Amino acid sequence: MRKSLLTIALLAAIVSVQAQLHIDDTASTYVSEGTLVYNNGALQTRGSGMLDIHGNVIAESSVGGTTGIRTLDLNGDPKTDGGNIVLRLNDPANYATSTYGQLFIAGSNNQLNTPGIISKEYRTARHGNGNYFQQIALPFMNKTFASLSTELGKTFSPNRWTQNEILYWNNTNVVSNHITDLNSVISIGGVGTNLINGANYFMLGSSNNNLDLSTPPATMPTIAPTPTGTVYTLHGRAYAPNAAQETATLQNAGNGINFGTNGNATNQYGETYYSYLQDQFSNTTGAFKC
Repeated sequence: MRKSLLTIALLAAIVSVQAQLHIDDTASTYVSEGTLVYNNGALQTRGSGMLDIHGNVIAESSVGGTTGIRTLDLNGDPKTDGGNIVLRLNDPANYATSTYGQLFIAGSNNQLNTPGIISKEYRTARHGNGNYFQQIALPFMNKTFASLSTELGKTFSPNRWTQNEILYWNNTNVVSNHITDLNSVISIGGVGTNLINGANYFMLGSSNNNLDLSTPPATMPTIAPTPTGTVYTLHGRAYAPNAAQETATLQNAGNGINFGTNGNATNQYGETYYSYLQDQFSNTTGAFKC
């Protein structure tokens, strides 16, 4: 089979694709750093076909939101192992200042139109030393929390107080809940059994630095040509825009909750509020004060 290669190598340029962008098996479309590609139609890969994004891609559905993003195997069935639509970290060694590939999905509020798997290269500063929690956004759909253990090179736990748990912020009750079943999935709205809203604020436990997102293990697999051990790679279905469900509400936190004198009351897990909350209007030294 003849290999075709479409390279978009214009810096600070805008490229518009008004029809379906189909990248067939063994073909590659390269979006350079500083380039914006606007696709007003379906975006689809087949087999090993790759959309290699170092710049910016806007994928907008047509009228009615009937087009979308798909990654297919050679038989035309969904391909779910990633490596086809790749968001690159352009300078992994200098991750703090590096640019990166971006995909913006516009015009569709139907998650069914975006079953394709996105692969995101990731590396960032760690948020502590020793025992701490790493803050992270997870803009994916139908992604299990168990998959993070493989992708981030660390075994997470469903047990609280192990420092290996995954937390998410419950703004209403002013507490960090933990994922009790790692086979739970990220979902729009998070309505249903074992479904967690993807708009949540997540925190990943690190016990004695067993999670360090600034330094991937030397053997961490990557998507070629990125050198092995230079980035982490997260895979999942893109979280499509949905005005009714894509936002997290940060109003009326703790409304109606009795925190107790100086925060001595306890939350649903028996943890005292003063151990993790601060009333900065009354006290700026770190201690809770009512």
